[in-house]
Amino acid sequence: MRTIFVKTALLPFLVLLGFSVGSLAQGADSIAATGIFDLLANEDAVPVTVKTNLSYLIENKKTSDEYRKGEFSFEPSKGVTMSLPVKIKCRGRFRRMKCDFPPLKLKFKKDDLAAHGLNEFNELKLVTHCMDDKRASKDLILREYLAYRLYNILTPNSFRAQMVQATYLNTKRKPKKIKGWGMLIEDSDELAYRMGGEKFEQMGIPADQFDQSAEKIAALFNFMIGNGDWDCLMARNVQFIKSPDSSIVVVPYDFDFSGLVNASYALPNRSAGEETVKDRVYLGQKCSVDSMQATFQYFIDKKELIMKEVGDMIMLSEASKTEIKEYLEKFYEIIGDEELAQEALFPKADKK
Repeated sequence: MRTIFVKTALLPFLVLLGFSVGSLAQGADSIAATGIFDLLANEDAVPVTVKTNLSYLIENKKTSDEYRKGEFSFEPSKGVTMSLPVKIKCRGRFRRMKCDFPPLKLKFKKDDLAAHGLNEFNELKLVTHCMDDKRASKDLILREYLAYRLYNILTPNSFRAQMVQATYLNTKRKPKKIKGWGMLIEDSDELAYRMGGEKFEQMGIPADQFDQSAEKIAALFNFMIGNGDWDCLMARNVQFIKSPDSSIVVVPYDFDFSGLVNASYALPNRSAGEETVKDRVYLGQKCSVDSMQATFQYFIDKKELIMKEVGDMIMLSEASKTEIKEYLEKFYEIIGDEELAQEALFPKADKK
């Protein structure tokens, strides 16, 4: 096996990844279009190795936002290992408090990425296995990964996710090695770049500033998967992207509190009307069922692809697939019936 470090010459590395010399002649733009996430993208779970001071991260997961030095390794091409220095820190709010193993943020050096002809988007979120129970952790991550994949089907204005089989090597004390399933989420700056817009961070955005079609798709998707853990007004678990026409596109993320994922630690949003995490509440802008019909039909048109994505998730157990399909079928029953949709999405205020 051959290992490539950041000082290795650029041309041989790109050739090994499948780039031709002719493609290099097309100019820097064609090279810069490729990022670290693109090299990791695969239909299967990608083996990755993260080497750092795990002892510090785990012991201080609830309090420390300090980056630690580390190394990130994977195979961008068969038989070729790419190793990059990386800064690593704990991230998140609820999960870092509740999980045995905290979620992580990876930050690469832009110069190191540029040395490999990669673009400047240098941050990745790593959703980790959370619990020591490997079987339960795998199922949880696969379900949330599926949620990202389903949203990818509905719109390209969505975060890309990649399943990984992670090996964590500890540079200090024990445990020396931890293995677990994980999921990488692309850099939010890269998302904005792909969408041709820019990130926009603000609470209390007036409703008329949102791209109405995108808002309805995001809201109905969260309703579909039973996710009550988001809020445009408070900018919770949504990324705002300002488009060239200045409208704000809503991009949801973090779906572990959804009914589709059904995590053991998830809590229902009781203030919004959820009794259990499997309940559905519509948290989009208040409107009429008539005004939602085009969005309903859009989801209905995507149903075959959505159900196929569930069935094609090889790593997911058959029991989980069956449960998820039944859960989604109930959603389609709701949006296919005007009275059910009215009651589920816009219940009358005087009804308890």
